[in-house]
Formats: sequence, structure tokens, C-alpha cells
Amino acid sequence: MSGSENEARRVALRSLVQAIAVVALTGAGTAVSQLTGPADALTLKTVATTALAGAGYAVAAYVHKRLDGYRAGRRVEGHGGM
Repeated sequence: MSGSENEARRVALRSLVQAIAVVALTGAGTAVSQLTGPADALTLKTVATTALAGAGYAVAAYVHKRLDGYRAGRRVEGHGGM
């Protein structure tokens, strides 16, 4: 694995962990709001949307870092060099 690929994976993992934390907080907020009374703003659909967005952020971070390494002229595994 090249350095840029390791960096890309590290950034993607960090983004995924942050997304999981946000999903957990959103889920907790949803649970509390449903226990305390009627709440239309926070639903399981909200939690699912947040989870999907978080996963998208992690993928975007990975792709961004990989492209950044490639553009910097680093040899990215699988793309060969001269």
C-alpha cells in the first residue's frame, strides 16, 4: 500500500467514526423526543438519512485523499509509473 492510500484510509476511517458519533447522537435525540411526547421532526427516517450521509462523507474523504495523492505525482498502487 502506498502512503497516499494509507492516508486516504485513515481520513476515511476518521470521517466514518465521526459520522457514527453523529448518528448515535441523532438516534438518542430521536429516542428521547419520542419518549417525551409527539415529535414529527425526529424519526427513524432522520437517523437513516444521517447514517447514509455519514457513509457518503467517509467515501468522499477517501476518494478525495486518493485523488490528492495521485495529483501530487505520487505513485498510487495499480496506476503504475514511468
